[in-house]
Amino acid sequence: MTFILDKRNPINKYFSKFCWGWTSLVFFLSCLFSLDSVARIGLPKNTKLREIDLFKAKHSQLNAFVNYVFATGYWIFLTQWLFGPSIFDRVFTYTGGGCFMFTAISDNDGMGSDLGQVSSVYQKSALVSTFQQCRKAGGTWEGGVDISGHCFLLFHSAIFLVYVVLPLATVHRKENISTVLKLFRAILIFSIYVLIYMWAFSLLITSWKFHHFAETFTGSLFAVMYWYLKFFLSI
Repeated sequence: MTFILDKRNPINKYFSKFCWGWTSLVFFLSCLFSLDSVARIGLPKNTKLREIDLFKAKHSQLNAFVNYVFATGYWIFLTQWLFGPSIFDRVFTYTGGGCFMFTAISDNDGMGSDLGQVSSVYQKSALVSTFQQCRKAGGTWEGGVDISGHCFLLFHSAIFLVYVVLPLATVHRKENISTVLKLFRAILIFSIYVLIYMWAFSLLITSWKFHHFAETFTGSLFAVMYWYLKFFLSI
């Protein structure tokens, strides 16, 4: 249990912190697998794939790529950058939060002494407006409504894998592809499921030990809201 709760464990250090990178990797591998030319590898030259599979594959590729572009943009705007600070950073600062750090202040008493006494004051910096800048400066990001970008991304990635990547990886029927590609697809699908359960497990641990309920709830809500509007309301 101590290993799991350690922020430096391999799952968190090499996977959860690069959540969208791993998700993107299996997405592009699924796109590659769904290509007609790839699906024919290992089959006799005169073998024809079912027309319905070809149409479904092309349609799935286009929809999946559009979904990926919009999902990536949504993540960037919420947590990384939006013509300056991200949406989550703006919410945090607009609700009174900011980057607090110790600032050195000279206490020269003006009595002719050139050696003023130096002290430090813990205060909010007016020059730092994002969480990343604050962490690099060694400050503490506190005081505002903190929407968990980590929880958001884990949930966002898991939903993307379930509703976009898995259907793309299984677009061709099993009997229409070679033995080599059947093995590749099996490994790919297994990897996708591993990532889905890994993101779900990481979300459970981080919400339990490292975030308050409000932070987890609001972060997860932004993920669910996006995919609800996208798929269920067809926006």
